[in-house]
Amino acid sequence: MVIQSQRGFSYVELMVYLLIVALLVIGGTLLSSKWIAQTQLDRSIISFASAVTLAKATSLKNETAQVNAEITSMICYDDEAHMLTVHKSREGKTADCDTPTVYKYNLSGSIEVLNPNNTTFKCFAFDAMGRLSNNSSECSSVGSVNVKNGDMQ
Repeated sequence: MVIQSQRGFSYVELMVYLLIVALLVIGGTLLSSKWIAQTQLDRSIISFASAVTLAKATSLKNETAQVNAEITSMICYDDEAHMLTVHKSREGKTADCDTPTVYKYNLSGSIEVLNPNNTTFKCFAFDAMGRLSNNSSECSSVGSVNVKNGDMQ
């Protein structure tokens, strides 16, 4: 009697292998989507912090010689375009969201920027001393925002 050795995989072994690979792919996809969302959130927070630093520096530079309480720089956020911008004042005009842009950054479409009372953030205004100003009726005078990406904050 001759015994032949088998080569290859049985159907059951192949199906178990494919099941394990499928589970690894699904797990990897779920983990990578969370990682991407966290990365987008981190980039947005860093960009916002950079915008605040630049707005304060622009205010202190005060190129247009604004008086202390006048708005010399402003951080604006366009919720529809997901655009964060820093603006500076120009001769004879205090800073607003239409004055020259110093910094511009596109945030991910899934990012939400909210005031502490959960209303949509519009802007921060800074005076010539680099302080958060309450001289603008449309801007937040509270120095904090909530940046969210879905359920991540």
